[in-house]
Parts: sequence; structure tokens; C-alpha cells
Amino acid sequence: PVGTREWTAATGLSHLLGCEIVLYEGNPQGSSSRKSHSKIVIPKSDLPLNPTTDQKKFQFLLFQRLGKIKNILNFLVECYVKSKQRSKAEWDPECWSNICCGMREAVIGVTLEQLIQGENIPEDDFWSMVLGQDGSVAIYEAFLDLVDGQNGKGTAMPPEMLSELLCRAAENKFGHRAVSSIVRNGTRQIMHFKRIDDIYFEASKCLSKLSPLLEKSEAVNILCNVLAREVEESLASNATYFEAKSFLGQVLAVTPVIAKFSQDVVAGEKYSIYLTMKGFPQLTVSGLNSCNLPVRQGINKCQEFAFQLVRKLTKVKDLGKNNVLGWFAAVIILNEKRTGPRYESEAISKVTSTDGFVVNVCYIMLKMMQSLYTITPTSNLEKILPEYTGSPSCRLIFKEEKCLARGCLDTAEDSTAEKCLPKTSDFNFMTECFHLTQRLLHVGLIPAIDHAFHLLRYSLCVVLLVICTNDQPWFVIGSGW
Repeated sequence: PVGTREWTAATGLSHLLGCEIVLYEGNPQGSSSRKSHSKIVIPKSDLPLNPTTDQKKFQFLLFQRLGKIKNILNFLVECYVKSKQRSKAEWDPECWSNICCGMREAVIGVTLEQLIQGENIPEDDFWSMVLGQDGSVAIYEAFLDLVDGQNGKGTAMPPEMLSELLCRAAENKFGHRAVSSIVRNGTRQIMHFKRIDDIYFEASKCLSKLSPLLEKSEAVNILCNVLAREVEESLASNATYFEAKSFLGQVLAVTPVIAKFSQDVVAGEKYSIYLTMKGFPQLTVSGLNSCNLPVRQGINKCQEFAFQLVRKLTKVKDLGKNNVLGWFAAVIILNEKRTGPRYESEAISKVTSTDGFVVNVCYIMLKMMQSLYTITPTSNLEKILPEYTGSPSCRLIFKEEKCLARGCLDTAEDSTAEKCLPKTSDFNFMTECFHLTQRLLHVGLIPAIDHAFHLLRYSLCVVLLVICTNDQPWFVIGSGW
């Protein structure tokens, strides 16, 4: 009857789900209504009324409706927004409040499940492309568009829904992985630029979508815990893990640094900005500066984004500074081989990070140390203790340190998570930052500069060789060199 709790629940759920809820007692009359896109037929006993004890019934109804929905995340957000509306005059207010509470819980759980499952969907999944459903990358893009309110359909995820979703994600490791994947995939889109001067545009577009998510303290707390997991997983692998798997890896991999001189570098579209300069091939300083300006701005935007995120992570209570320093220590330890001889560079590059990645990491560490010299430098420098590297509390491992005899230091230290993430430290944060930065410059920046000069000398030799032997323009390079 109209006005009863059951009637309010049925009509209220019909409003929330956007389809008619049909109840029956005994055997259902016909099966055609059960398959209808505009109806969900359920026994009267399966009608949810209590938000706590009937949570499985709410989820069942939601899954029944999602089977007929194409844009799942959009629908879930719309359902959550409807559950915040006031009760209609003919509805039982208490019953409406209960079903709204129960449906919100179900929506949060299903949304998180969609994000967790998105990590396991291949990027080139055939059925996702054919059916137009959310693939691994598409589902994260759709989520960030909803968070940012830029999905083009007028649907935006309410801040309270995002907070509830992050609180639920913080309860288990699968939720942690989902949040990490969202950040990693959000920054990965930056690398889709065609010309190197498009970095700033792509970075602005991608990083702005992540800002509302990373402003939530719940998201920062989750990412702080993810750092500890990344340390353990990376030490069981090699330094290439960070660029491939870390949520910081993609934004730190954005770089104009050339890893290897090839024909694509010279004649490809990526660096064509320099070939189309006014007056080319007669270059001017002002012309080069105008070309380099958007590239610098794009790189600086990515570096500053990574620095601000790391800064937020250090402020997480109890674990923040320890996990951040442990992550940087793992990057340094696994890249110690970069200081090896040049004749082993090809083999070393397969197990170490790229020059562009370590240069960006150096930027973050140097930025963290900047305050030591700009704000009361004397008092701050006095807090740095020189005995750190010889202490058992030191996070660094020097077994890969090269000796004059072309060997390595013979130490019994192993690369373990306990070494990078000690439970307690005898030194202050400034001391550890200083020594980690010093070591990072040794294994990161100095080899990167050496590689850049070697690449420049090699490229000039190739250019001269082509000009002298083939009598061709310098930018036309054969495949045989």
C-alpha cells in the first residue's frame, strides 16, 4: 500500500537505480519482465530495508542494474548523488534515510571493486575496445574525470564520496594498489606527446586532474604506505622497477634527455621543433632559447608536482619521513652500478634507471635540501652529523662502490627492506637527507653528465662520417651506422 515502508523502499530504490523495482510473492508471473531493461523483478523478501543487515541485498540490486549500464562509474556517482536528496512528501522519511544509507555503502563498495579490477584488465583488452567498456587505462581516466568534474556529461564526484571511497580503500592492500594505479596511470598520459614542446600542455592537462585526489589526506596516507611496499618489491627486482611500477615513476620519467642516439632522434617528429627553427640550419641563441622554453616549463611542472607530492608524504604522521627516505635509499642502492666503467654501460643500463629519471630524482632531493641554505644556513648545517655513513643506522649500502683495482668493496651488507626502512633512526631528518642527496648525485647526476657528453661526442662523429662518406645532409643518417 502507498505510504508503507515497503512501498517507500520500492519506489525509492526505483528512483535511485533509474528503473522500476517489481516485487512478487510466490512464483513470478512470466519471465519477460525479469529480462526487461527498465525493470528489476525480485521477491518481496529480497527487498532491502535495513542498511546494516541487508547490505548484500543492496549490492545484489546494484549489480543487477549495472549489468545494463555502459558507463558504470558515471552511473555509480549519479546514484550516490541521488541518495543525498531529500525524501518526497509521500515517502516514509525514516525508510528513505535507511535505503539511501544502505545504497551509499553499496555504491562505495562497488566503485572500489571496479577500480581494483581495473588494474587486472590489459591495456589492449579486445572486448573492452569492441564493447566500448572501461579498460585498465580508460577506467582510471574516467575516474579522474569524475573527480575533476571534467567528464563532459555534467557529472562530478562529490568530495564526501571521494573521502568515503579513500577511507574504504585504506582498509586493505588491494585498495592501496588501486589508488597507486590511478596516480601512475594519470601521470603516464604525459608521455603521449608527439613533439617535445608539447610536454607542458600534456603535463598541465594530466596533473590538474590528479590535484583534487591528492589534496585528500586519505589518498596521501595510502600512497605513504605504498612507498614501503615499493621498497620491498624493488629490492627483490632491480632499478627498472621504479619507472615501470612506482606511482612516482611515470612523472619522474618525463625528460628530454636522450638515452641513445638514433635516426628517430634526428629525423623523427619528437624533436622536429629544432629542425623547423627559423633560419635552420644556422641557429641562434635566441632561437634555441625560444624552443627550449616550453620544454623547460613542462619538465619543471612535472618535477614540481613530484616534489610537492613527496613533501606531502613526509608530513604523514609516524611513517612519512621514514618511508620517503627509505624509497630514496632504495633508488640509490639499486642504481649503484651506474658508477661502473663505460664498457659495461650497455649491460648496466638494463638493470638501472635511465638518466632522465635519476636527474629528476636529484631535483627532488636538492629541492628538499634547499631550505638548509636559504633559511638560517649556519644553524641548519650544524645539525648535519658527518658520522652517518659509518653508522649502523645508515640506509645506504656501499658494496658496489668501485675501487682503484676495478673491484668493489667487500662488505657483507645486503639490500634488504630492513636496511632502507629501519624502525628507529639515531639521526635527524636533515642529516639523512644530506647524505642521501650526496650519494644520489654521485650515482645519478655525475654518470648522467658523463653519458650526455659521450653521446654528444658520438653524435658529432656520426654526423661528420655521414657528411664525408655519403655527401648527404647532416640530418639524413643511414641505418648501417
